[in-house]
Amino acid sequence: MSAEFRGTTSSAASAHPEQWELFELLTEGTTELNAHVKAHVATGCAPCGKHLADIRTLSKAREMKEEFDAFFDELPQDDAPAGEREEFLLKFKKKSRPADRLGRLSHDGRQLADEIVKAVSEEGIEKAKELLGKIESDPCRGYAYQQQKQYDKAMADYRQAIALNPNKSEYYFLLASAHNAINQHQAA
Repeated sequence: MSAEFRGTTSSAASAHPEQWELFELLTEGTTELNAHVKAHVATGCAPCGKHLADIRTLSKAREMKEEFDAFFDELPQDDAPAGEREEFLLKFKKKSRPADRLGRLSHDGRQLADEIVKAVSEEGIEKAKELLGKIESDPCRGYAYQQQKQYDKAMADYRQAIALNPNKSEYYFLLASAHNAINQHQAA
């Protein structure tokens, strides 16, 4: 027991509940047997309040650990069939495309990556190269660079997207917005 918790006088020390009593108060609530502990804590005793906060933290950590352990109990083994692993992972994948631009970019990027991996295994390297070409003609990476204020890289990606798809007005707008962000209004 810490010196702070013991108090400065023997009468103060006897007034403090034991730590197990504080734990019982927190985990079981107020009962007839621990009403004196609740009354003591209600007086605003700082050391008991600190111990109670520490016990709350430990109790919450224990709950989180139990949830974490339960999650890993459900997790398929490494040698489990691919279908079983995919079914488990589907619980955590978003079904719909996110509303925000960066969320959509991330979602679309994951889908393209899945398509490329699938294409390599099922249709060969040529199909994967074709899909990689789609990525190069999409200004998504440029938008991500622009959000990170890496305007030169963003503009290079936008120019490449324009070269591959010169009829897409959105790409010109993105290039202009990058120029505008660095005060190159004439170029915009």
